[in-house]
Amino acid sequence: LLQPFDGSLWVAGYNITHQVVSGSSEAVDEFLSVLQGKGIRAKRLNVSQAFHTPLMTPMLEAFRKELEATVFHAPLIPVISNVTAEVIEGPTAAEYWMRHILEAVRFEQSLAYALDQEVSVLIECGPDAILAGMAGGG
Repeated sequence: LLQPFDGSLWVAGYNITHQVVSGSSEAVDEFLSVLQGKGIRAKRLNVSQAFHTPLMTPMLEAFRKELEATVFHAPLIPVISNVTAEVIEGPTAAEYWMRHILEAVRFEQSLAYALDQEVSVLIECGPDAILAGMAGGG
C-alpha cells in the first residue's frame, strides 16, 4: 500500500498491533483516504514532526551538536534497542541517536528478541506508556 507513496511516506514504527506510517502531512492525508477506501481502520496521530523518517534530516546537524556535548554511559541493566532490536553493548553515541530519529522504531522485533532471550520483565522507557500495552503489560 505504501509503494505509490515512495519518497513521501515511510513505516515509522513496527508496533505489533499498530503500524505507524509517517511522512508529509499531505501524503499522510492521502494515505488515510486510501486506507479508508479499503475499509482499513486508521487514524492520524497528533505529532509535531514526521519522526523516524528522512524528513527529519534538516535537524540532524543541530541534534548532532547537542549529542556530542552529552556524555553517554553503558546501561547498568540490559537495554534492548528499538533501533537494532538487540541489547545495547556499551555507551551509545551521536550516530546511534541520529539513526533513532531517522529509522523506524522496531518495537515488534525488539519484543521478539526479548522473548527469545526468555526475558520475563520489561520496562518501557519513553514519554508515554504506549508500547507496554501492546506487549500485554502496562
